[in-house]
Amino acid sequence: MKKFIGLILLMGLIKKARWRQYWSKDPLLSTPAFPAILDRNRYEMIMKFLHFSDNSMEPPTDSPMRDRIFKIRPLVNHFTETFNRAYTPLQNICIDESLLLYKGRIIFKQYIPLKRARFGIKLFCLTDSSGYLHSFKVYSDKDDPISNLNNEVPPECADMTVTAKTTMTLMKNFQNKGYHLFIDNWYSSVPLLEFLHKQKTLCTARSNQVS
Repeated sequence: MKKFIGLILLMGLIKKARWRQYWSKDPLLSTPAFPAILDRNRYEMIMKFLHFSDNSMEPPTDSPMRDRIFKIRPLVNHFTETFNRAYTPLQNICIDESLLLYKGRIIFKQYIPLKRARFGIKLFCLTDSSGYLHSFKVYSDKDDPISNLNNEVPPECADMTVTAKTTMTLMKNFQNKGYHLFIDNWYSSVPLLEFLHKQKTLCTARSNQVS
């Protein structure tokens, strides 16, 4: 499994149009490091049966505990916890959305024409001025019970907008610590700015409007 993880990380650095090209013997496409790390058939077999959750524990679709990303929830939680432990963000932090390219069929796939990927899975990301991704939240549609933000924010934030609540969930570990948050006007609102001010958190909101 260590070889497989190492291979995935290397794929993130070396981009190719199709995964089979990583094992190509064509002189124009050949990258000897990949077959040296893991055999192509072994990689294909692992990808075919890769699984992160126990299907017997998945709640039914009509359950209030339904989670649309149940099958990868352990992986999402692991990455979030690891990112949090590995690095303490600098003072200036930012929250914005990112689009993870995905061309398959999924009910919460988003279309954002201004993003490079355009079609994919939307992530709400918290980064610092170095570009380090500290926390992220997968948007799995507003109708997904597990994404009910009211359960994750303080009671005084219950009447805020959905985007403000999303900001609060990502900021829960950064209040009263002197951080400076940068957001655009899609996230900002007067109640949110007032709440952050009470939590000793500076906030700069950028307007997207062009006059």
